[in-house]
Amino acid sequence: MTHQIHPLVDQLLLEQGDYCPLEILLQEGRLSYADYEAWRNGELDFLDEAPFGDPDHIQQDLLQWKAVRRAVEQEPRWHTDAVLLLRHAQACDQLHQQAAALASWFELCWRFPAQGDALASIGNHELRRQWTAYLDLDPELPVQSFPAWLLLGKPGLTRILPDPDNHSRDARGTEVGVTACPASYRTLFRLQHDRVQARAERKTDDTMALRARLKQQDPVLFQHFLAHPR
Repeated sequence: MTHQIHPLVDQLLLEQGDYCPLEILLQEGRLSYADYEAWRNGELDFLDEAPFGDPDHIQQDLLQWKAVRRAVEQEPRWHTDAVLLLRHAQACDQLHQQAAALASWFELCWRFPAQGDALASIGNHELRRQWTAYLDLDPELPVQSFPAWLLLGKPGLTRILPDPDNHSRDARGTEVGVTACPASYRTLFRLQHDRVQARAERKTDDTMALRARLKQQDPVLFQHFLAHPR
């Protein structure tokens, strides 16, 4: 995917969780309306070659990244290993599996904050831009707070990310989906989730209680919460 299209796709995925490929390609001039109409009229069997190039090469790359993700997930407790977490996040980014990629990036920030610099060189343009802006914050926040801060400007992410308070159990009764996220992330997730659901704008008792909890858990993050436009 070209450098002109990739940032747009990343931004839409980060904000909405989905996107319309044909609309982006037409808007950016990567797919002509003539080719699009020819495809609709049955004159072209596939649109792959028009905007992207050799479909065989693309398919090979996708298969390789799928194999990487599958291999990582077969490792026991892979989410507690910095190298495996990084590879999983990279693979999901390449496959545009945004929710899974973000979940791994978040775990990396929480469990291995020294590895946070990897965000500066990832292929996801929009997430890299957000990381750069995060490093310039005043007052500063630690790496572990990046996932929560990201939710300030991207509340829609709460629609595609797993709820940190919801855990299921496997056949052996072991909780799955449990993350190493700080309490402040759980609180901010709930605040932003309620905002997306249009319940928090009225500042209900629950909303005020969550704000008070966030202030106690992370005063600096709370400052950014108040300063962030809503």
